[in-house]
Amino acid sequence: LRINTGAAEVEIEVPENVACDIQTSTILTSKNLQGFNKIGDGFYQSAGYGDMDKKISIRIDAALSSLKVERY
Repeated sequence: LRINTGAAEVEIEVPENVACDIQTSTILTSKNLQGFNKIGDGFYQSAGYGDMDKKISIRIDAALSSLKVERY
């Protein structure tokens, strides 16, 4: 999944049974990434990422935005 946005509110829901990594390139963007571990600058992974078979990658380029990724 790739998202390019400016001045937006982005909410993404990812199932608990799917591993997820998020790579962000943001300017003046708030991030709510509960359940994700920060791996490096702008890079996050869900807990147990390496142990799961199903995976999704999210790439987000955003400015003046609000970003929220939730697990369900």
